[in-house]
Order: sequence, then C-alpha cells, then structure tokens
Amino acid sequence: MLQGDKSMALFAAEPGMDADILAMQALHRLSTKAAS
Repeated sequence: MLQGDKSMALFAAEPGMDADILAMQALHRLSTKAAS
C-alpha cells in the first residue's frame, strides 16, 4: 500500500472508531480506485 493512502486513512480516523472499520474503508477505497 502507498504511504499516502496510509496517511490519509490515519488522518481520517476519529477517536473511538474501530480499526477494523477503518481497514475495511481503506480496502474499499483502494478497490474502487483499481476498478476505475
């Protein structure tokens, strides 16, 4: 994964958000990028 994507995922995180949810969202964004 690109460092930029990791950073954006971290900055988008809010206190109390579940890490698994963030991971799922990050994977969804990456798969959406790959499909387009």
